[in-house]
Amino acid sequence: DGSNAEFDPIPKLASRLLEQDIATRSSLDGIESEVETAVEQAVEFARTSPMPKPEDALLEVFAP
Repeated sequence: DGSNAEFDPIPKLASRLLEQDIATRSSLDGIESEVETAVEQAVEFARTSPMPKPEDALLEVFAP
């Protein structure tokens, strides 16, 4: 599928947190759910927002 899942550090971190009893599966699932909701809301906001005016295309772009 072209994904780079094997290089994703999140599952590795989750495993270590669980192994060392720093987090529970439930707490990690809750965090994942919160992040998914935030991303879905951001995508919906982007999809429903009007396109910027062409003259605003380079506003707040920094290039040294």
